[in-house]
Amino acid sequence: GLMYEEKEDFKKALAIYTELYEQSQDLTAASRISQIYLRQEKYQEAVPFLEAAALGDPDDLNSMVKLGLVYMELKRFDDSIEVFGKILEKTPEADRVLYYLGAVYEETGDDANAVKTLSRIPADSKLYGDAAVHVALSLKKQGKVPEALAALEESIRKSPLHSSFYIVKASLEDETGKIDRAARTLEEGLKSFPDDEKIHYYLGSIEDRRGNIDKGLEHMEKILRVNPDH
Repeated sequence: GLMYEEKEDFKKALAIYTELYEQSQDLTAASRISQIYLRQEKYQEAVPFLEAAALGDPDDLNSMVKLGLVYMELKRFDDSIEVFGKILEKTPEADRVLYYLGAVYEETGDDANAVKTLSRIPADSKLYGDAAVHVALSLKKQGKVPEALAALEESIRKSPLHSSFYIVKASLEDETGKIDRAARTLEEGLKSFPDDEKIHYYLGSIEDRRGNIDKGLEHMEKILRVNPDH
């Protein structure tokens, strides 16, 4: 079966694995069948075999994660939440699973649980930047703009190496009529990210709106120096 997989003769590989699975309920065969279907983006066909592999061996967290993601793809959100919840019972600090679960909650409009889940991702995680931005946006959708701003300020304090924090914070301040504060936030961002095109563009736009045409042009010229293709 593996030899046929290497040759990308999936039809023959599936025939071998399916026969083995039907004869002995072999979990490895079920896993291989699911992988072939996933490679072909045949998610519905993959489900029963992925369920067999994941639920047949509760310690196979990799298959559990894949099952949760397939459920997401098929819009089976309740099933996805259940699977990710079971994984987190065993590995509560699994940042990747927390991120996926937070995404499910966002997709279903459960912003409160999205905030609660994504806030558990630690600052030293590679996913922290995206998670923190989603926390702020979920708070905004709940009408909790002050809490969103406070969350971003805390994120900047914990992990200042994400330019998106400054951009999202400035946009929230701008949307609530605090244009001068938004400008200060972007200026603060430029101290850490002097060549960030998005910060320069946004700050240039704000300076333009504040009547500071020359300052606005300076930021646009900076973008062209950093990236002449603009």
